[in-house]
Amino acid sequence: MNAVLKPTVSGGVVDCIIPTTESQREVWLGATLGTEASMAYNESVVLRLRGELDQAALSRAMDRLLARHQALRSTISPDGTCMLVSQPGANVLVEHDLSALEPEARAQALRDAHEDAVCTPFPLEHGPLFRAVLYRLGRAEHELVMSAHHVVCDGWSWAVITEQLGHLYAEETGTGLKLKAAPLFADFAAEEAAAAAHPDMQLHVDYWLGRFSGNTLPVLDLPLDRPRPAARTFNSLRAERLLDKRLVGAVRSTSTKAGISLFTGLLSGFVATLHRLTGHEDIVVGIPASGQLAHDMPGLVGHCVNLLPLRLAAHPGMRFDALMDECSTAVLDAFDHQALTYGALLGQLSLERDPSRLPLVSVAFNVDPDVASSAQAFTSLDVVQDTIARRYENFELFVNLRPLDGGLMVEAQYNTDLFDEVSVQRWLDMFECVLQSASHKPDETIGRLEVLSADAARSLVALQPARVPLVGAPLAHAGFVARVPLQPDSPAVRDGARSCSYGELEALSNRLARALRARGVGRGQRVGLCLERSLEMVVAMLGVLKAGASYVPLDTAFPQARLDHYASDAKLSLMLTSSDIAVAPRDWRGDAGQRIFEIDRDTAWRQLSGEALPPSADDPESEDAAYVIYTSGSTGLPKGVIAHHRGVAHLLQWMRRESGIGPADRIAAVTTLSFDMAVPDLLLPLAAGAELVMVKREVAMDGNRLSKALDEEQITLLQATPGMWQLLLDAQWAGGAPGFRGWTGGEALRPSMALALCERMEGLWNGYGPTETTVYSTAWHVRPDEIASRGVSIGRPVDNTEIWILDADLQPCPIGVPGEICIAGEGVSLGYLDRPELTAERFVTVRIFGTPKKMYRSGDRGRWRNDGLLDHLGRLDFQVKVRGYRIEPGEIEVRCCEVAGVSRSVVVAREDNPGDVRLVAYLALKPGAGFDLDALMVHLRKHLPAFMLPQHVVTLDALPTLGNGKVDRVSLPPPQAVARDGVRRGSAPANEHERKVLALMEKVLSLPGLDMHDDFFTMGGHSLLAARLTTLLSREFQVTLPLRSLFESPTAGKLAAAIQALQGAGVGLQAPIGRSIGRTTAPLTLAQERIRFMEQLHPGRSVYNAPSAQRLTGQLDAARFENVWREIIRRQPSLRTRIDIDPQSGKPVQMISESAEFTLPLVDLRSLPADQREAELAERMQELADRPIDIHAAPMMHATLFQLDDNEHVFLFVPHHLIWDGWSFDLMQRELAALYDAAERGRPHNLPTLMTTQGDYAQWLEKWLTEPACEEQLAFWRGRLEGAKAVRPPVTDMPRRAGKSGQGGAHWIHIDLQSTQRLREIARDMDVTLSMLTFGVYALTMAQVTGNDAIVIANPVRGRQQAETEDVMGFFNNVLPVSLTVDRALTLPAFMRYVKQELLSMMNNQQVPFERLMAEPGYAGQIKTSGPYQSMFSFQDARERARSVGSLQTRQMHVMQHGATDDIGVWLMDKPHGLEGALIYNADVYLRETGAQLRERYLEVLRRVADEPGATLERITDTETSTSAAYLRKLAANDAGKAAADGAPNGSAGKARQSQLDPEQAQLARIWADVIGIDLSEIRASDNFFDLGGDSLLVLRAVQQAAQTLGHRVEPRRYLFENLGQIASSAHGASEGVPSDLAELAAGTAAQAPRGGLLGALGGWLRKG
Repeated sequence: MNAVLKPTVSGGVVDCIIPTTESQREVWLGATLGTEASMAYNESVVLRLRGELDQAALSRAMDRLLARHQALRSTISPDGTCMLVSQPGANVLVEHDLSALEPEARAQALRDAHEDAVCTPFPLEHGPLFRAVLYRLGRAEHELVMSAHHVVCDGWSWAVITEQLGHLYAEETGTGLKLKAAPLFADFAAEEAAAAAHPDMQLHVDYWLGRFSGNTLPVLDLPLDRPRPAARTFNSLRAERLLDKRLVGAVRSTSTKAGISLFTGLLSGFVATLHRLTGHEDIVVGIPASGQLAHDMPGLVGHCVNLLPLRLAAHPGMRFDALMDECSTAVLDAFDHQALTYGALLGQLSLERDPSRLPLVSVAFNVDPDVASSAQAFTSLDVVQDTIARRYENFELFVNLRPLDGGLMVEAQYNTDLFDEVSVQRWLDMFECVLQSASHKPDETIGRLEVLSADAARSLVALQPARVPLVGAPLAHAGFVARVPLQPDSPAVRDGARSCSYGELEALSNRLARALRARGVGRGQRVGLCLERSLEMVVAMLGVLKAGASYVPLDTAFPQARLDHYASDAKLSLMLTSSDIAVAPRDWRGDAGQRIFEIDRDTAWRQLSGEALPPSADDPESEDAAYVIYTSGSTGLPKGVIAHHRGVAHLLQWMRRESGIGPADRIAAVTTLSFDMAVPDLLLPLAAGAELVMVKREVAMDGNRLSKALDEEQITLLQATPGMWQLLLDAQWAGGAPGFRGWTGGEALRPSMALALCERMEGLWNGYGPTETTVYSTAWHVRPDEIASRGVSIGRPVDNTEIWILDADLQPCPIGVPGEICIAGEGVSLGYLDRPELTAERFVTVRIFGTPKKMYRSGDRGRWRNDGLLDHLGRLDFQVKVRGYRIEPGEIEVRCCEVAGVSRSVVVAREDNPGDVRLVAYLALKPGAGFDLDALMVHLRKHLPAFMLPQHVVTLDALPTLGNGKVDRVSLPPPQAVARDGVRRGSAPANEHERKVLALMEKVLSLPGLDMHDDFFTMGGHSLLAARLTTLLSREFQVTLPLRSLFESPTAGKLAAAIQALQGAGVGLQAPIGRSIGRTTAPLTLAQERIRFMEQLHPGRSVYNAPSAQRLTGQLDAARFENVWREIIRRQPSLRTRIDIDPQSGKPVQMISESAEFTLPLVDLRSLPADQREAELAERMQELADRPIDIHAAPMMHATLFQLDDNEHVFLFVPHHLIWDGWSFDLMQRELAALYDAAERGRPHNLPTLMTTQGDYAQWLEKWLTEPACEEQLAFWRGRLEGAKAVRPPVTDMPRRAGKSGQGGAHWIHIDLQSTQRLREIARDMDVTLSMLTFGVYALTMAQVTGNDAIVIANPVRGRQQAETEDVMGFFNNVLPVSLTVDRALTLPAFMRYVKQELLSMMNNQQVPFERLMAEPGYAGQIKTSGPYQSMFSFQDARERARSVGSLQTRQMHVMQHGATDDIGVWLMDKPHGLEGALIYNADVYLRETGAQLRERYLEVLRRVADEPGATLERITDTETSTSAAYLRKLAANDAGKAAADGAPNGSAGKARQSQLDPEQAQLARIWADVIGIDLSEIRASDNFFDLGGDSLLVLRAVQQAAQTLGHRVEPRRYLFENLGQIASSAHGASEGVPSDLAELAAGTAAQAPRGGLLGALGGWLRKG
C-alpha cells in the first residue's frame, strides 16, 4: 500500500482512499495505452465571462468547489484500483492576463490555450486531474478554461461544476445562498460495488448477453478515407453543423406523435444514416447514461457515466416509424439494465480484441441537456458555456448534439487517421437530409429516405466525364484498318522470329475473311477461336471481325467438357483451330465435322486475294457483336457476354490517348484470349501503329523467362494481372526499357505491389471493368505518393462512360458512401447470349436525377473518394475474382454437390494473407457416407477450368448457419494443412535440401505444416502459384526449373529429387565436370567403343545413322542458315570430332579439331513439276539417310537443304550416333532457332557458353568407373540379378545367319491428341508419368506375346545427371535393363505402382554404363538363355520443342532409318499433336507382317487401357477377339531350346563330329564355347562362329580373349566368312591382325549380346528425335 499512499503532487495528505468503479478501471486501462490514448480522455469546458469579475472571489469559489467534490482532488493508484483523494487545497485557479496583447495576438494566445487544455496529458498517478485557468482579456471580459480527465469527471459533471461554481461565486461576492453539502463519490462507488455483488445483477447480465448472443458480433465499418492503421490511433478533430430551430421542431413533433423522446427521434435518424452510410443491417451505437440520476445523486461530480451499447436492426425495407419504435424499446431496456457497466459486459463477452479497433462500440451518440440554466447561476455576469474540441478521441466517431439558440449544434468528433473532414461534413449533410425526409414522411422506408442535398447531387454529376467523339469507324478492327495505309511496311506482329508487317497482316486477315465468307460466315454469326497464342490467332481474330461475325474464344487450357458447352451454347457456325489442339470441340452440332477449319492443314485460304472484301450486307455495324466471352455462371453453367464493336472502338481510342501509345512502342501480348484483357492486348497496338509481340503461354507463366523476354524484345508496354506482375517481381525483374509503361487489372492491386511496380516503370495504370462493359470502365494512373495515405484506387471513368454508385433501391449514393458500381455509356455490352432473364436482371434502365440511363449492375461494391477517384470495395454478392477471372462460386458448389457423400457445399474466396486470394470449398458430408477427395478433384477437373478449382477443401459435419438459416460465412474455419493421426514414415524433410524445398512450398501455399508427400495442387496450388514456386526454387538452387517439373513432381519429395537431378547430384556423383580448354583428344566411352567396334566389324553400313528432317515454311535465307550451322559447329565440339587412333597410346580416341569445314548443299527441286517434288524429295532424303558416314572425318554427319518452293524448304540432318543422342536433337533445334532468330534480327544470341564437353564427360566417366561410387551402383545391379526370373526369348520368323545385313523395318505409330490426353489423365490419376504408363503397357504386351510371366525391357535414359551437360550435344545416353514380373491378377493401377517403384529405384543407379553391366558374371546365365533383354522401349517428351526457327515455321517429317540394331523395339515421342513413334524390327529375323501385328497389338492394349484403366492385366491382355494376338502366338517359345535350334542354319540340333580338332583349333574352340555358352563337343573345324549361335557383339569378346590367351591377331570381319579351322590355322602367319587396341580392352568391355544377335545393344535406340 506504500505506493498507493504516497503523497499527491501538491504534497498534501491523503484524505481518503476510494476503490475505483468498473467504469473507471476501463478508462484507466485505456489511458495506459499511451500518451495519446490518455489525452483522448481530456475534457475541456470554456466559460466566457462578461461583466465586472471579482477574480479573488472566483478563486475562492474554485477552491471551495474542489473541496466539495472528492473526484476533483483525487489521483489514481498505479494499479488503477483506487482513487487517492487529497485534502482540500488553496489557489487552484491559475490566472493569465492577456489584455495587453493586440487583438490578433490575444486571439492566437487563446487558441494556444485551448490547444494546451486538450493536449496536455494528465498524470493519473500524480495529478492533478482537474485544471482551471482564468484568462483576462479586458476589463470586463474573461475566459475560464476548465479541464479534467474523464476518469474523474463526466459530461453530467460539467453541468454540475458550472452551476455550483456560479453559486459559490455568488456566495463569495455576497449575492448568493449557501449550497447544501454535495454527495460523496465514495458513496456512489460503494453503491456500485454493492450492486455488482448483488444477486439481481445476474438479470442485467442475462439481458446484455442475450442482446449480444451469437458467434459473430457486429462491427460497424464506416467508409474510410485512408487505410486503417494496424494499431488504434487517437488523433481527432471536430466537425460541426447546426440543425436549425425549424428542423429540430419538426423532429420533436414527429417524435412526440410517435410517443418517443426527442433523443430517441434523433437517435433513429442517426441509425438510419449509419445504415445508408455503411449498408449494415446490424448496428451497434453507444449512448452515455448518467450514473448520477440512476443513483439519485444529481449534484455529484465524478466519473459516473456508463456506456450503453445499443444493438439495433435496420434494413432498407424497414419503415422509419418502425425504426423509431425499435430504438425506443432498445433505449428504455438499456436504461433499465444500466447497472451492468460497459467494462463488465466486455469481460462477460470475452471478445477477441482487435488492436486496430475499439471493442464492440466504435461510434457513440449523445444529446446534451440544455446547460444554459447552469451558466445562469452567475447572477452578476453574462456567461456563455462552450466546449473545446478534443485533439484526441477514443471513438472513431462521437456525435454530440448540443442545444444552441433553439436548434442543435452537431459536434462530430472523428478520427483524423481514418476520415477526412469533408467526409464527416458529408455524413452530417446526410444526417440532416434523413431527419428532414423522415420528419416529413415517417412511414417511408429507410432505404427510400433522402440522403442527397441539392449540392451533393450537383457534386455527383460533376464527377462524370465530358463526352469525347469517336474518330473513325465504330468498329473493333477499324483502328488497325486505318493504320495499314499509313505504315504498310512497319512491323505489326512478331511471333518468335516471325514478323508480319501491317500490310502483310492486312492481306492475311483479308484472305481468311474471304475464306470464312466462302464457308457461309457473315454478319450475326459466331466463330470459335481455339488457337494457341500466335500470329495465327491475331490473323484469325481480324479475319472473323472483317467477315462480319463475332469470335468466341476457346482457351486450349480449359477442360474438354467446358469448351464443348461453349461451342454448343454459342451455336458456333464455324470452328477455327489447328490440327494439334486436342480439346477443340468437334461435335457441338450434327454437322460439326464440316464446320471445323484447321488453318494449319487447310492452307488453300492463303492463296486467296489479299484485297479487302467488297462492301456487302454481311459487313459488321457498330451495334453488332464483336466477340462473345464466357464467364462463370451461378447456376452451374457459364454464360456468354456479347460485346459490340462500338464499345471496343471507344475503349481503344481512350487507351491509346491515355497511355500515349504510338508506332515506336512494342507491346507484349501475354493474356489468354478467353480473358477480355486480351482485346486491348491484341487490338490496341494495331490501332496505334505499334508492334505486337506474342508471348507464348509457357513463357508468360515463368517469371524468369518473361523477364528475359521483356528485355530481349525491348517491350515498352505490358498489360497483365497482378498475379503475373508478381511472377516478374519474384523473378527479381529490375524494370523495363526507358519509357516502359504497365497496365494491370482483373483483380485487386495491392499497395505494396503498386509501389514496387512504380519503381520499375515510367507509368502504371490500374484498370477496372467487368466483361459486360468492354474490358475497362475506369482506370487510375497510379500515383505512389497517394498510396500510403489513400490506398489504391480504380481511378476515373474512361471516355464516354459514366459510373454511378447506387444503393439497393438504385438511388445515387453520396460521395464517399459505398454502394453498387453501376456502369453506363458506350462500353455497356449487349447482354448475355440467350439468357434474357439474366440480361434483364443485370442490364437495367435507371432514372438518375430525372434522366433515364441504361446501366450494367456490376455487383461490385465501390464509392467515390473525396479526390474524385473511385475505390473498389469488393463484391456485394458472393461472386469473386481470383487471378483476374470472375467466378460464380455457385457454379463450383453445384459441381461439388454432384460428388458422392456431399450433402451441401459453399465456396468462398479467402484472403488470409494480403494479396493471396484462395478458393476454399466447404463441404457438409452426408452422415455415414464415404467421401473421396481425389474423386472430387477428378470430377471438378472434368467440368471446370483450372482457375475455378478450389485450392482447399474443408469437410465439416455441417455448415455453420445464422439464425435465418443462411450459411454463416464469417464462422467458416480457415483451411489448414491436412490433419494426420501421426507423422508418416519419411514425411519430414530428410536434409537441408529437402527442408528448403518444403519451406518454399509452404510459403507459396501459405500453409504451414506440410510434409514431403503433400501434393502441391491438392493443397491449393494453381498455375500462377506453380509459376511462382518454380521461380523461387530456381533462384534458391541456382537452376532453371521448368514449370513442367512441378506438374510432374508435385510433392516436395519429388521436387527435391528433380532439383537434385538438375543440379547434377545423384547417387555417388562427384563434383561438377569441368571444361578442359583447348582439348584435342578424349577417350571413348564404353558405348562409343562398342559402336566403333561394330563399325569396324560391319563397315559401309548406316545402322548408326540418325536421320531427322523438318519442313521450313517462310522466307529462308540459305546463306544465313549455313552460317548458323557453322556457328553451331563452332560452339559444339562433338560436331568437330572424329574417331582415330592415338599415335602415342595406339588406342582409339575422339579427336577434336579446332575447326571443321562445312558446306550446306542446297538442292533446288523447283524445276520439277509441283506434283513430282515430294516424291523426288522423299527419294533423295532416303538416299542420304542411308548413306554411310565416315567416322574418321569431322563433322560426322550429313546435311542438305532442299528447296521445294519460294517459301518452302526441307532440312535433312543425319548425324552419327558416336556423337549424338536423342536430347541432342532438342539442343540442335534450340540452338538453330536461337541463332537463326538472332541472325535475322541482327542481334547477338543469348545462348550460354558451354560449361563442359562430350570429351570432358568421357574422361570423367572413365575415372568414375574406378571409384567406390561406381561399385555402389554395381552392387545394386548385382542384387537385381540375383532374384531375376528366367525369361524365354521370342521365337523368330527366320533363322539367324552369319553376316547379318543390318537391315530393319519400321511401322509408324501415331496416337491422336485426344487419345494421348486420355492416357495422360489416366497416368496422372495413377500418379505416374505418361512415359511410365506407355512403358508399363509395352512390357505387359511383350510378356503376353512371348508367353512369359517376366520380361526384361531395355529403357534408355538421358545420362545427363550433371547440370553442366544439359547444353552439350553428344552421346551421353545409357540403357537400363528393367526386369519386371507380370502378375496378370493385378489391376493395372497396382501394376503401374510396381512399375514406377522399379523404375525409380533404377534411376538412382543409372550412371553405370550398360556395357559394364553386361560384363558382370551374374549376367552370363541370363544372356546365354535369353539375352540381356527381350525388347527396347524409348520415350521422349518433345512438347517443348520450338515450332519455329526464327521467322520460319517448322514441322517434323518422317525419314525411315533402315538399319536395325534391335530385334524388336518401340520408340515414342510426346508431341504437341499427340504421341508419335515407330515399332522397329530386325528384318533379318522377322517378317514385315510380324512387325505390323506387334504394333497393332500394342495399340490394341493401349486402347483397352484407355477404356478400362482399372481392369486387371488379364482382362487388358485378353486375346479372345484379337487377330493380332492370334497371329503373334508363334512368337511364344514353348521351351528354352527352340530358339537355339532355330538359330542353326539347317534347323537341326547338331551333327556328328566329323574329325578330331587339332591343338590350335581346340584352344580357339574352347574360347568360342565359353563366349557363346555351348558345349565344346558341339564345335567342328568347319563351323562358322555365327552358325554356332554367336553374333556380332559376341565377336568382340571372342577376338579379345583370343588375343590375350593365344596371341591371335585376327581382323574381326573374318569371323563373318571363315570357319574355325581357317581362323586357327592363320593364327601365327596372318598378315592382317587385330588392332592392338582391341587386345588391350578390359575383360568386361566386350559384353555378350542376346542370342538373337542384337547389333550394338543401345546405340541406335537413342537416335530418335
